[in-house]
Amino acid sequence: MSNYEGLSKYEIMRLENIKRNKAVMENLGLSNKRNTKRPVLKPQKKKTKLASSKRKQRSLRPTRSSKRLKHVPVKNYKEDVLRVDYDLDYVVSSDSGSDSDYSDESIPQPVRFKAKKRTGSRRNRGDDSKVGSIPINSVLQVEKTDLIVYEDAKTSRSKCRKCMQQLQKGEKRVGMKAWIMGRNSVTWQHPICFLNNIKVGNATNSRTKCKYSNVLFHSGDLRVGLRSHTATSWVTVESAMKLLQQMRNIVAKITVENLEGFSTLSCEEDQNRIRSLFDTLSKQEEMQPSGATNNGSGRKAKRAKKIMKTKNAAKNENNGQPKLGEKTMSKGNVAWRFGGHLCFGVLIATRETKTHCYARTHKGNIKTLTKGKDYWWMK
Repeated sequence: MSNYEGLSKYEIMRLENIKRNKAVMENLGLSNKRNTKRPVLKPQKKKTKLASSKRKQRSLRPTRSSKRLKHVPVKNYKEDVLRVDYDLDYVVSSDSGSDSDYSDESIPQPVRFKAKKRTGSRRNRGDDSKVGSIPINSVLQVEKTDLIVYEDAKTSRSKCRKCMQQLQKGEKRVGMKAWIMGRNSVTWQHPICFLNNIKVGNATNSRTKCKYSNVLFHSGDLRVGLRSHTATSWVTVESAMKLLQQMRNIVAKITVENLEGFSTLSCEEDQNRIRSLFDTLSKQEEMQPSGATNNGSGRKAKRAKKIMKTKNAAKNENNGQPKLGEKTMSKGNVAWRFGGHLCFGVLIATRETKTHCYARTHKGNIKTLTKGKDYWWMK
């Protein structure tokens, strides 16, 4: 019991049971003392790498992520780069309607559309923008840019930025671009508010240009400021004459002396030039015969109708699609617009349905074309 000092009754009982069990196992010849040796494991042979020639052959083969169709070679489309003149009048032999009856070499690649030059309030900055070097023809070209817009209100949702009154539908309004609501947008005013909001003054430096004719201002030159919201567009007196020409019927209601900056002009000559500007506009209104404005608007409407007719006629001529609702088994060359490109292909007659046509592209892909849509046509 000396070995069991400090142990609890439970631990003493447990140790005695272990000793008794070991004695029973030794009597039966089942003791745990065995001279067993662990088996010696043989070292595994390392796999030898492939020969250099085999590795090169594998690297040259095209990789395929899918395990299916391993025996089918991968087509390399980079080798099929074509250099073809992009003429729509190309010919493809399509005697039979089978899927394999097409030639990749005869289908031109897509052509990217050229972006149209924007016309707006941006100035033409050319070599002729220097002082005194602008010919008359270049000034006439600049007139196409609309610094201000004079039109009838299309809806009743706009407000005058001067008096903050609602502009009713059909009412005359003047629009000018200004920075508003975090973007450059057209702001509207009543014509009388726009004219009363005009500012005149002398140029303080030689770094500004006329927004309409692109003429550089010298320090002290007379200029007219057209304002809308927080934007001010400075123009020359001659440019102001052209821009305010369409509002000459309202100019007579303006008192020139009340314009901002008129009293602070440097000399009387500048004041007389501003007076003559508004006087000539009001006299032109008196000399204008009645009904002249209606004739101008009528001519514009007729011209717009002619343009629409020519556009519709061109669409009908180019669009020779198979009829919707019928399976015509038509063949031939097609073209369609997609993502700023003009793409070409050959119709697959066997795949045509009552609502769709299918075309083969220059890469061998199949393009779905919906019947009745104007984005594709037959050639």
